[in-house]
Amino acid sequence: MRKGISLYPNKNNQKKILEYLETVKKHGVDIVFTSMLESVSNRKEAEELFLPIFKKCDDLNIEVMIDMAPDVYEKLKIKPTDSVFWKEMFVSMLRMDSNNDPHSLYTFLLQNKDMKIVLNASNPSNELKGLDDFNTSTDQLIGCHNFYPLLHTALGEDFFLKQSIFFNKHRVPLYAFLSSQDKSQEGVFPENDKLPTLEILRNKSVGFQYRYFMATNVVDGLLFSTQFVPESEFAEVNSFDFHACRNWLQIELDKEITREEKKIVLAINHTVRCDLSENILRISERRISASLDKDTVIKPRQYKKNSFLPAGSILIMNSNCGRYMGEIQIVLQDGEIKWNSTMNYCGSILDDDFQYIFKYIYMPWKLFTFFV
Repeated sequence: MRKGISLYPNKNNQKKILEYLETVKKHGVDIVFTSMLESVSNRKEAEELFLPIFKKCDDLNIEVMIDMAPDVYEKLKIKPTDSVFWKEMFVSMLRMDSNNDPHSLYTFLLQNKDMKIVLNASNPSNELKGLDDFNTSTDQLIGCHNFYPLLHTALGEDFFLKQSIFFNKHRVPLYAFLSSQDKSQEGVFPENDKLPTLEILRNKSVGFQYRYFMATNVVDGLLFSTQFVPESEFAEVNSFDFHACRNWLQIELDKEITREEKKIVLAINHTVRCDLSENILRISERRISASLDKDTVIKPRQYKKNSFLPAGSILIMNSNCGRYMGEIQIVLQDGEIKWNSTMNYCGSILDDDFQYIFKYIYMPWKLFTFFV
């Protein structure tokens, strides 16, 4: 998963931005997104404002993505098919904010094999289909969603998935934006009620956003939409090892959980059984033989007798369940599963995780990990 940041040089001084680039490089950042739409009126201004920053990006092996629109070409006095200016500025990716003529894009790609065109994945258009008609290699194409400063205006989940899957089917890498929760953040516009791609993520922690995007499995990179992201938020994102596990569910453990039960629940990479049930998700490979010493016994523990277990409850089968002892089960529906003496209640999935992330994990053979 690639990581990126956004920079708005007209909002702050170059010295601070150059120092910031040194910092974010240490956190694995390899893309910078920025915009000339609002910040320059001519070519000289663009060079003075952006060139030292882009040169620093090049020195750090950070790719630069510029947000483009027709009026930018007019301000810079360059043609859409001309790449000389961009190469002199160390820019390798041009993001087309507005719909563009596929033929012009095709011509640009044909003439500039070391440049990439970034299509606006949040706007339904014929650009990708048009380029497909030209039999253009997707190696030079990227998709990138928008961010939305105004409350209630960001993408809905269904629309986001539909647009993203369209790019996935064409094998075009896709990026989206993370919304920093730090109140001091600077965005491209004066309006700045955080800048997410999805509305449901506007006020969620960056760690939650990152886990959500990983679980959807439709994006290849995530970019912070504001500048000067605090190091604590980079640390939050980096705390989830993408290579160890793509799907992470945050849980709250029951205060009565035993050491043996905790070891089973917090084992890395549980696997969803392929034969899905409507009321219970089963994780059978974590039966006691897989996680604990062979002579360990999971003794029955009391819950609220004759009580229904809420959706998101995490259970472990105890010694009363015979050969199924040690199996993890997750309750899927409220008011359907009543506690009995074969099960030990071990905790529950946090509400936001169960509502927004769990549905991407409730699939045959999905790997996931619990954490607290």
